[in-house]
Amino acid sequence: MPILRPAMIPLISSLCYGPIGYCQLPRLWWKALLEAHGLLDPEYPACSQMLDSWLLEGLKIPEESFLGFIASERPNYLACEKWVAENAGRKPDALTRDCWNELIRTRIHRPAKFHFLPESIGLKAAPDLMSAVVLNHLEDWHWFYVRDFRNTDWKSGTVIPLISTLDYGRLGVCQLPRTWLKVILEARGWLHPDYPGCGNGLDAKVLKVLNLDREKTVAYLKTELPSYMGFERWIRKQTSGSFDRPAIEEWNRYLRQREHGPEKQKSIGDFLGLAETDRPTSAVVLNHLEDWEFAHRALVASGGVGR
Repeated sequence: MPILRPAMIPLISSLCYGPIGYCQLPRLWWKALLEAHGLLDPEYPACSQMLDSWLLEGLKIPEESFLGFIASERPNYLACEKWVAENAGRKPDALTRDCWNELIRTRIHRPAKFHFLPESIGLKAAPDLMSAVVLNHLEDWHWFYVRDFRNTDWKSGTVIPLISTLDYGRLGVCQLPRTWLKVILEARGWLHPDYPGCGNGLDAKVLKVLNLDREKTVAYLKTELPSYMGFERWIRKQTSGSFDRPAIEEWNRYLRQREHGPEKQKSIGDFLGLAETDRPTSAVVLNHLEDWEFAHRALVASGGVGR
């Protein structure tokens, strides 16, 4: 059994979504599930009075009903989505979903939070940190690094990397934070064997987009085990702060629109128990579901291995 802190930082971000497409819902599910297991970091509410409550209000689902369902059934993510679709007073639809997701992706923090949060994680307030997405990511990853990564001893090969391909930090590069997480977990021997630390696919490609030497970057991560913000500072030094922004934007678009081929769709679909007609083609959705299923199984089986 792994040695676990009595609390965990939830690493599924507000940007993440599943088959019905609502951002924030997977994060709400994961926080509520960790809370049900007594493992949610106390500074993170299972259902916040902002995004979580707004989402449930928009779907006309009582907070107590949602949290009660999670606490009693402890469902995987697909079962959670099914329950939401069946119990929503306002059924999910494309228009409300797209409007909601645009709010999540473009939200700006209120001034009080914009000035307080950067200082709390060792940063100075700056215009790019007005983005709620960027600042919330950095906050989660900072506290994960400080409280979980440096103060937990997991059983070998058990940790699921729950930072998504969609997530990005101040550099604005999708996949980069996920690569960071996988490599530092691998360096400690904690990364689940189904995940490469820095594979030949998206991990290698994101480093190429930034003109970073793969071997040098992996060696730095494994030797120094930096925080994510420390990793970005190192990248700026390696590149002298010069980045090909059009190439980064093209890379981010590619990741968001990518689809898996039939073989990968079948592999992940079989793992999830999905009928062929129910399998998404989106690589984002399929990879999310795979991560979350691994994490759910680990959490249920051992009391909290998955992140």
